[in-house]
Amino acid sequence: MNFANNHALQAVRIHASQVCKLSLLLLAGASWAQSLPTEVPSTIQNVTVYPGVAVIERVAKVPANSRQLVLPCLSTAFDMSALRVEGGPGVKLGAISAVDLPRAEAPACARSPLDTQISTLEQRIAALRAEEASHDLVLNYLKNLGTNVTPRKTKKGMTTMMAHVQRSGLATSLQQLRVVREREALERDLKPLQSQLERQQAQAHVRQLSVQLHAEQDSELRLSYPVQAATWAPAYRATLDSPNASVQMERLAQVSQNSGEDWRGVSLRLSTGSPRSAPQGPLPRAWIISPRPLLQEGRVMMLAPASAPAPALSERNGSAPALDFAVEIVQGEYATEFLVPGKVNVASGQERVAFSLERQNWPAKILVQTSPKSEASAWIKAEVARPEGVWPDGSLQLLRGQQTIGQSTWRMGNEAQLTLPFGRDEQVRVQVKSTPEQTATTGFISTRQERRESHHYEVQNLHRTPIELEVLEARALGTDAQISVEAVFDPAIEPQPWRPATGIVVWRKTLPASATATFKANYLITHPKDVPISENR
Repeated sequence: MNFANNHALQAVRIHASQVCKLSLLLLAGASWAQSLPTEVPSTIQNVTVYPGVAVIERVAKVPANSRQLVLPCLSTAFDMSALRVEGGPGVKLGAISAVDLPRAEAPACARSPLDTQISTLEQRIAALRAEEASHDLVLNYLKNLGTNVTPRKTKKGMTTMMAHVQRSGLATSLQQLRVVREREALERDLKPLQSQLERQQAQAHVRQLSVQLHAEQDSELRLSYPVQAATWAPAYRATLDSPNASVQMERLAQVSQNSGEDWRGVSLRLSTGSPRSAPQGPLPRAWIISPRPLLQEGRVMMLAPASAPAPALSERNGSAPALDFAVEIVQGEYATEFLVPGKVNVASGQERVAFSLERQNWPAKILVQTSPKSEASAWIKAEVARPEGVWPDGSLQLLRGQQTIGQSTWRMGNEAQLTLPFGRDEQVRVQVKSTPEQTATTGFISTRQERRESHHYEVQNLHRTPIELEVLEARALGTDAQISVEAVFDPAIEPQPWRPATGIVVWRKTLPASATATFKANYLITHPKDVPISENR
């Protein structure tokens, strides 16, 4: 009895030992499996585009209990020193390393979603070609049937057979025409996909990112990095609404990028910020006053030149190569950002994607401006208050109602009032009246030369409504005390010049409908007879 009990106890001990060893092996296997790197794909979710640079945000899923994550098929266009990696809840990050591999050595990067799309289109095109060939076969048969008709058939039988052949041929030709059009449409859709795949395959190398981490739960990993080969260019469209005395200004944007990776289904944000500009302004240089170089023993003793200032940050680092919907607007303290609604696609390459960002209606003062001495014509202008926010320089398209006027350049500058041109006003007639110059010599001992010159203009309003008129005149100005210039204006000009430091004066007048106004400027210019003068007009 005791022997049997000992034997059973020994068997239980052996079984327990084997179970313990098996458990240790399973735990070791599970630990080894967790330490293996996990390869996961990443997708671009958000892109912020600045003038000349874009910030890419990628997202990758992190399985629970992961220890090492590998993100393949990344572009090599970004600088690793600018890469930022953030883990989601329950993820602790460790070391991050990267290696650039030839695309041929990265099996995960050999195929892309474009291959599936191209293969599907090619199969459909092949099926349509086969259907087209079958229709050709039927049409050729019908042609041969018509030429090999035996004369033994009666006239009525011949008529019935020929009508049947005609109906069959017509139906087959229509089917063939439908097939050809469908095939040509699919071939047009196939070409841009093939070009896009060629651009992707032209990128010889891809980047593989390895991230050491500890994930306590299913989470995500966010990557953020800048790429230089991306930009957006602002453009504007100004439409004059004369009856309502307003200007509708529409912001436009064109986005292009050549980063080597396509942006598909991304949330796009456009910013007027300038991350490529120098982060610090110039500092004042020392003002040093020194004696002139001294002559000593037949040679010039030169003082040591001052050291050259340090180059600016942008000069030290160089510059990247330049590239030539209802939108939510975020007005920051230093920049304006536009959030394009929905998901957008911007392929890498020469494609440009255009967006309409916003429309604003501005109250405007509409006036007619003329400079008769330069050209006897009148032009429509609109004065608007300086808008709030950041409005970068860009091309400006000008419209008057539905009529396109032309192109200009939008530059806000530092003016509180902005003037927008809207083309020639054909309903305002401008005439320059000819007046002879008068020259004479005065003085008995110290003679002086004098010249009288008169400018005479007439402006007629042919509109059915009054207009606000501005008549510009370049006033004669002397640059020397010996030259005297006297000017008399009828009617009186505005007390302030049209623009500071330009020498241009202005008449302003509300001109009623069908009315005519006269403007005169009389000049008396005198100078010593022996002092020749030159004029620059």
